[in-house]
Amino acid sequence: MKSRIIVLCAIVLACGSNKLFADVWSSQIGGPFGVQPDAGLIVTGGETQGFFSDLSGLPFPGPGIVDILSNLQGYDEYGDPIADFQVTGAMVMQGSSMTTVPVETFSTPSPTTYASYLDPLNQVTVDPANLNLSFLFDSDSSLQYTYELEVTGIPDNGFLLYDDVEGAQISAVPEPSPLALVLSGLVLIACSHCIRIYSSGRGAGTTRQV
Repeated sequence: MKSRIIVLCAIVLACGSNKLFADVWSSQIGGPFGVQPDAGLIVTGGETQGFFSDLSGLPFPGPGIVDILSNLQGYDEYGDPIADFQVTGAMVMQGSSMTTVPVETFSTPSPTTYASYLDPLNQVTVDPANLNLSFLFDSDSSLQYTYELEVTGIPDNGFLLYDDVEGAQISAVPEPSPLALVLSGLVLIACSHCIRIYSSGRGAGTTRQV
């Protein structure tokens, strides 16, 4: 029984560990930046139309790209705002290849402004008070790609409106979510308590048999 409790705790922590570091943080993105304010994508069948990006004119240090979908808003076909919608994934297409990547929360401790490398007056401010998501992928040498977003809660002919920021992925360690750390600590405390109760019961049972 004790071993079962330990295994159960390990499974719970393993399932939750990806949430400890699931968020993409502003410390993980660096220049050069490409920005597109007020991007709008129409939704059909739970997928948006494609967003084409050409970063070939920017001196990216490596293949890692961070794409921020900032200040996200959802609307129905009549232009009325939708509060309860989700972006569940991104499909990145380069040439004949297509890769589906997860979309995670983009976290920044304060409003952060990103300026275009080619036109510094073209800027986007990511406000942590708004809905900000992101996805990461490795680009091929062309640095040209198209992505489509998988969404729920937005009907056909509805649309997403957001500010797009693309930058280089840098090798910063993602910061853990404080809430996830607290929940993991509570799980450990609960498991430890269960083990102590079980051990006390076993001890009491042994005494009764003597």
